Amino acid sequence: MSKTIKLNYLSIFLGIALVTSAVVFLVFPFVSYDSGYYLSMMREMHAGQLYFKEIASPYNPMAIVLMGLSFFFSTTYSFEISLFINLSAIASSSFVLYHIMGLINKNKALNLFLSLSFIALCFIYDGNHLVLEPFSVLFQLMALYFYLKFKTTHNKVLIFITGLCIACSFLSKQYGLFILLPVGLDLLWQQRGKQLFKSILFLTLGVLLPIALMYIYYVSFGIEFIEFLEFILGQGVKLDSGSGTGLNATFKFRHLLNAFLYIPIVFLLPILLFKTKKNKDLFFYSLLVICSLSPFLFGAYDHYYQYIFAYILLLLVHGLTYSSIEVPKTLFLVVLILGVVKISFKLVSEMKHQIEDSNIQQNNKRILKDIIPQKSTVYLSGVSPAFYFLGDYKSINLNRIGFSFPGYFYPKTIVNNLKSGYYLIITDAYLDDYKNYFQLFEIEHYSLVGEDNTTIPIMVLKKR
Repeated sequence: MSKTIKLNYLSIFLGIALVTSAVVFLVFPFVSYDSGYYLSMMREMHAGQLYFKEIASPYNPMAIVLMGLSFFFSTTYSFEISLFINLSAIASSSFVLYHIMGLINKNKALNLFLSLSFIALCFIYDGNHLVLEPFSVLFQLMALYFYLKFKTTHNKVLIFITGLCIACSFLSKQYGLFILLPVGLDLLWQQRGKQLFKSILFLTLGVLLPIALMYIYYVSFGIEFIEFLEFILGQGVKLDSGSGTGLNATFKFRHLLNAFLYIPIVFLLPILLFKTKKNKDLFFYSLLVICSLSPFLFGAYDHYYQYIFAYILLLLVHGLTYSSIEVPKTLFLVVLILGVVKISFKLVSEMKHQIEDSNIQQNNKRILKDIIPQKSTVYLSGVSPAFYFLGDYKSINLNRIGFSFPGYFYPKTIVNNLKSGYYLIITDAYLDDYKNYFQLFEIEHYSLVGEDNTTIPIMVLKKR
């Protein structure tokens, strides 16, 4: 049996596992921290509030708008539709990645397997939640595909489209801009003189056009240029910095190595690259991998890893294609099978936890609705921002605080923004932070874990 046939069998198995996982994610939806945050902002946007100016957020809006497309077609919002859109973005990235690999290596069976592995890795690293990375990565890969086509055709339209896609990646999430560095440096290495000037000009125009159109839109609402720059660079929320939201999520190299255990063939990369001809393409793909680590300068959440996977797989394909070392077929297949086995066990675990977490969350949703009426104005401290959406709660100060993550603002700031009749929900972990302000509130409810069938200890306070 040839290696190609065996690879196809692995791809079929992996494809079935991915479809099964996607179905479970959709049938048993779980609204995560990030999901609730974005969903609540979507709700306010479609209620007529202006993003940035009237809805406080450090994130650019494109991915949030795309995830919330279902708001345009129905008065009844469906979380499942937004999740399906996000899963579709991951699948679309895999499709583009497959075609990029095809520009490097003509082994379709290998390219298909690695493209499916990319989806699996994204699923494992928060792909079952609404996060911004899937769209940011999709636009990055589209930019990369058009850029690689430009390198062979020198068609200026393609480098212009490359710029458009880079801008869309940035407008989906700011970290997506990192791809501009390797593309820009590669242009400097590949071209000279007038040709280089024209290429940089068209790339720059492509990057600036979507941002300029967005600026024109915001100017019509009275936003000044400096204020607009602060918004799109994530500096628009200035009330205070609180204790931060990612202080304990620091990058550790062992976590990256653990991620690569799902695709153990990556551990052969140093050997392959050692015997690969050192040229500009190798440096380009290596620089893509290095730059994809840049989001970890700001935190180390699981979904940040989605930026890495495509580029490490592309570097792997480059190494397998151009290295003078040929990996023995048996070793190659054994390593791939080990990866598929680990991925399969992890996906089963993810599905199991998804079902459990979904059921628990629905129970907590019912309990909170009995305590706090829908449409109430609430601040959640320690409780997941998912409940802003699940409980249909309003922000205590939409254009200054929004639906922030716990710990983003100081307790004093939160208390000062709570008006009479507003609710503050805190978990045990935040009791000490707010104990000096208890005299300003009436205690509406308090329960420990297990009481009232809740799985979170909560105190519900109402401002006097």
